[in-house]
Amino acid sequence: MNSEPLSALSGYGFAQNGSVSYGTWKNYAVCVRKYSGRTYYVTVAIRLEKVNGATKKAIKQSLKQATRDAAISQLNKNVAVFLVTARGDAGQTMLASLEAITNTLLAAGIAPANTSVISGAPNPDSLCLTSAGGMLTYQPVRATEVQNQNAQVREKIEDNENNGNYLLGVIGAILGMLVGVAVNVLVAELSNRIFALLFALIPVAAMFGYKLFKGKMNKAAVVIVILVCIIGLGVMIYSQTVIDTKSVLKEEFGYDADLKESIEFANDVITDSDYLKEISVDILKYVLFMVLGIFIAWRTISGQINSNVGGASSAMVESLRPNPLAAPAQQTAQTNPYVYNPVPPTGGSTPPTTGQF
Repeated sequence: MNSEPLSALSGYGFAQNGSVSYGTWKNYAVCVRKYSGRTYYVTVAIRLEKVNGATKKAIKQSLKQATRDAAISQLNKNVAVFLVTARGDAGQTMLASLEAITNTLLAAGIAPANTSVISGAPNPDSLCLTSAGGMLTYQPVRATEVQNQNAQVREKIEDNENNGNYLLGVIGAILGMLVGVAVNVLVAELSNRIFALLFALIPVAAMFGYKLFKGKMNKAAVVIVILVCIIGLGVMIYSQTVIDTKSVLKEEFGYDADLKESIEFANDVITDSDYLKEISVDILKYVLFMVLGIFIAWRTISGQINSNVGGASSAMVESLRPNPLAAPAQQTAQTNPYVYNPVPPTGGSTPPTTGQF
């Protein structure tokens, strides 16, 4: 009978929260998250002083020999990221893949993480869900660090809710937007190209300015930033027209207009219906790139509002579990519910070894 990967992991001490499962396997802190279809992200907490291509290549080759269901995706100082395709009996495939992944890391001399991901302090007493290397991971921490960090976050949120100011935030967002627009216009002039990724800078810069000027960080902040970005679109088109007008005057008429004159000429040009028709394609291109820029930056700007920041901080606290590496000597694999137990629970099955298919 086929089993679902996250359900299979729960039989070995893993906690589950929605599409995320986290626990330990051979003392490695592991987080499993569904990616799409039958593919899962598996992140493993490690510590490396230096990351090099040779290490990743060696892991890739060794893991390829051990299983066809797992492959390394990323390797950095705090986390190794793998992609697991749960074929056949998906639950058993996941268990076998974790076995292959941890055996491969051990063979490569990469031991389980034994310092706090927050402070670097040795002998962390707990594990919790957090972000590392741009991925959701399960990492060793000291419980007091997480609790103190959560208290500080709550204090900042409360201060912002009581003292945040929409007007100051709007001023900051406009200033940030102008910086983002200036970078885009400058790059467009120098390269004669526009870049979607740079358009993402505009909402990010606007949110940074909003936050820097102590704007109230609720859902309205995201709406304000998007509206400021729409204004920024108009500013960008107008700025481009001024620059193009100055360039045409110099190249075709030999007249080097100053900024004031360029703006006056641009005002006449931009109100001409024929000119607007001529640049309509460019305007549409700017709109599409701005939408794409907001889409790229959405996670960044929405992730900064109080409800999301507070939720992420609370999730860290709620996911705290004892670290088996710091457990008392008398605590064995059979009595610690957070460590991989080679003896299957009642009704379970022995996790398959690599290649047992």
